[in-house]
Amino acid sequence: MEDKKEIDNIISGMKRFLSVRERCRSEVEQYLFRKGYSRNVIAEMTEALKEKDILDELRFTRNRIESRIHKGYGPHYIKNELSALKIDRRIITETMEEFSEEDFLEGALALFEKKLSQFIKEENTEERLYRALKSRGFSDSHYRFAMETAKEKFPHWSKNR
Repeated sequence: MEDKKEIDNIISGMKRFLSVRERCRSEVEQYLFRKGYSRNVIAEMTEALKEKDILDELRFTRNRIESRIHKGYGPHYIKNELSALKIDRRIITETMEEFSEEDFLEGALALFEKKLSQFIKEENTEERLYRALKSRGFSDSHYRFAMETAKEKFPHWSKNR
């Protein structure tokens, strides 16, 4: 068992890693493991970081979802990413419910319009737009909403469809 002073020294050495952005438990564990710490020390460190409110899975999850929505990712992508980071499914579900469907519809439309400007002269524009949205984690209903909205917004484009 590590003493409090040694744990504080380890935390002090992690300041840059922890200050860049919010981290989740699995990221901290991987970082410490790569630095050569034993599993016992890693477990003690994660507990110490939780006690100091430096490590908070709920706060991490909320920040990650906000960031991904802002960057144009859909709910399926975000859920898969959080699951890969070993975030508890209950936390993922509860936190995702804090965000509205409108947030995702706006993101889907923004991505759709961005990609439309890139693919507009292509023969298979609709297929490419569909794939672009699906690869970012948007559902079929998000795609349909973006398609219908774009047809209304850009009637000159939709006449050819």
